[in-house]
Amino acid sequence: GIYHDWKDGKNNIRLVGEFVETKTHFIAPSSVTGSKGVCPDGSFEKGGLPKVINCPDWDIAKETWKEERNCPVCKLHEIAFAALGEKPTGDEEKELKALMSLTKARSAFKWNVFDREDPFVTVTENNKETKKKGLKICNLGSEVFNAIEAVFSQCKFDLSDPEEGIDIEVTKTKAGRTEYKAQACLEGRGLKVTPLTEEERACKPYDLKQICGRQVEPEAVRKAMFEEYRELLDLNVKEPVKAAVTPAAPKKVDLGVVDDDSGSGKKSGKR
Repeated sequence: GIYHDWKDGKNNIRLVGEFVETKTHFIAPSSVTGSKGVCPDGSFEKGGLPKVINCPDWDIAKETWKEERNCPVCKLHEIAFAALGEKPTGDEEKELKALMSLTKARSAFKWNVFDREDPFVTVTENNKETKKKGLKICNLGSEVFNAIEAVFSQCKFDLSDPEEGIDIEVTKTKAGRTEYKAQACLEGRGLKVTPLTEEERACKPYDLKQICGRQVEPEAVRKAMFEEYRELLDLNVKEPVKAAVTPAAPKKVDLGVVDDDSGSGKKSGKR
């Protein structure tokens, strides 16, 4: 498909163009963490909800929080935050902290990349599936994104530049928890510069905001929630969602601004 997969061990990628920041909620039960999720298993059967949803309160076009808040998951987060302010103890405190963690909006960054180990994508042409070299959509959680941002900081230039950019090696390890580390690919004692080939330049980047910004109706999520969560929302229906205690927008990681020919700024990796 068109999506990049992080495999265990080393992954070499070439960043292309600009990243897009999203906010997501994982609302399904998890066998890894033992969490019961926000919605029961049956909610995710064919034709049902996706296990990861884009937060309805996040404006992906502007990459910022909306003024009007309608996300029921964020509302649960705000309710738990307010209840913890009453200084509960024992099991009640544990349950509220667990609910806060469960309902927190997570940052995810989408980027067009060339996958050096597996450069092929599956495309349909004339009703036939074929494989050809092409870009993939890479999903970067906060940890791997911050690791890549650190490489930008060290190198002090735009690593995604078509002419002067370089490949990045991301290592995924599992030692109790999954961890990511990133470093610039080297050649001899210096950076390995990898100008995009003519074939690579001909690959059209995906419209990340259109593909990765699909929304689920907030009411569909609310209806699918466990009954106890729906009741909690109903009991607090008159309480406004407060910007200060909804999943606080993490500080935007700015990889820099480059002036284009028109004089307007565009987001890039150049610092």
